[in-house]
Amino acid sequence: MKRIYSLRNSQGYFGSVDCNGNWVVPPIFNMLTQFDKGYASARLNYDACIVDCHGNIEHLGEFEDIEPPCDGFAVFWTNNACGILNLKTKQTVCTNYESIENLGHGLFAVEDRNRWGIIDFFGKTIIPTMLESYPDIYFRNKFIISKFMGCYVRMDFSSKVVRKYKFDEVGRFCRRGAIARLGSSFGVVGDNGEIRMNFNNRCVLKCCDEKRDLWLIEQDNAYTIYDLTRLVRLGPPCDDMIGCEDGEHSWLLHGGVWSLYDHNFNCIVHDYCEDLGPFVNKRYIATRRNSDSWLVRLIRTGLEEIHPK
Repeated sequence: MKRIYSLRNSQGYFGSVDCNGNWVVPPIFNMLTQFDKGYASARLNYDACIVDCHGNIEHLGEFEDIEPPCDGFAVFWTNNACGILNLKTKQTVCTNYESIENLGHGLFAVEDRNRWGIIDFFGKTIIPTMLESYPDIYFRNKFIISKFMGCYVRMDFSSKVVRKYKFDEVGRFCRRGAIARLGSSFGVVGDNGEIRMNFNNRCVLKCCDEKRDLWLIEQDNAYTIYDLTRLVRLGPPCDDMIGCEDGEHSWLLHGGVWSLYDHNFNCIVHDYCEDLGPFVNKRYIATRRNSDSWLVRLIRTGLEEIHPK
């Protein structure tokens, strides 16, 4: 299936282009999400619909809202109720849950009376609604992390608790750790709960580059990039960071504008764009605020811009 990218033109309408910048889906939509397995959710004249990769419009006006598709399914809302739409077969399954989130791989997190569980498309229960926080699911190793009976735990798909974490809060694990909170202090812990970054009052924001194990932390009212492998600070202070897939470049946000840096944090392209993302197939989508967007591809000499044609 060919890769296409949803972009906004200078008139403020959304469509999709191929990797060469040619319009594949015309820019006629008020909103258009990125395509997943050939489908995207959209709004045409502010009515919710589904758009396929050829620009065909489906389910226009059937639902009040449609969430972005994931792995061939989309969550929809209608008459204050939520359900699941199979984009390939067009089959719908309505639910009685208060909330439902698409986890991918045909599984869905569901909420009922402030408790979370997991079901499949047919409504079969994978994990009952007994979890006290939204479940972070890890498909490769078939486990989830959530709060259960007052404690954050690792649980397999049979609802068996295989590990407990003695922290007040545990974030999503990346390849080398997760943010954890103990009282008012934050740190980074490993898979078994071992401490990788000591707990203190600085706020650990996120892992922004898994390949290089770089984390963004807040300290003394400033945001700093921290190398958790060598335990050193890197780069200039910034408001946010996105690590590039090549493990050599980084996007840093200063004053609402993104700039590109090399692996030594030397600035290559200064004040490039105001909005950046998402990363799709080795390309980024760059946007000027309230204006048009275009594709950006990293090359050895810096950047290649691909504008809509």
